[in-house]
Amino acid sequence: RLRALTPSTMSRPRSRTRRASPRPAASDLRRQAAGGWPHPCGLQHSEGVHPPPCAPPPWWSVIALPLDLLEAWLSVVSVHLNCSLVRLSVLCWFNELYRVTVMCLVYEVAGTAVPFK
Repeated sequence: RLRALTPSTMSRPRSRTRRASPRPAASDLRRQAAGGWPHPCGLQHSEGVHPPPCAPPPWWSVIALPLDLLEAWLSVVSVHLNCSLVRLSVLCWFNELYRVTVMCLVYEVAGTAVPFK
């Protein structure tokens, strides 16, 4: 759209460049998050490259239970809470700060769960 040139617009040319936003766009953050990890369920480094600084904690064996046993345990818990187990998955990622692989058990239930007392 063309505008008529007036003395005020000729003396103060408007900048045609925009400054970059100080915050990344939400779409850019979603794109980065969708990229995922190169090795989603394993160490990010080869075995022995960054050995752990100490022995694994005593609760490590609980995390290493087979997935079918975890699913059976969650099924019993879901019956107790009056809901049904819909999905069970294990998320793994490598924590760079502490040099450990972190595992998180994620489950989805359907129904009305009774809160613990």
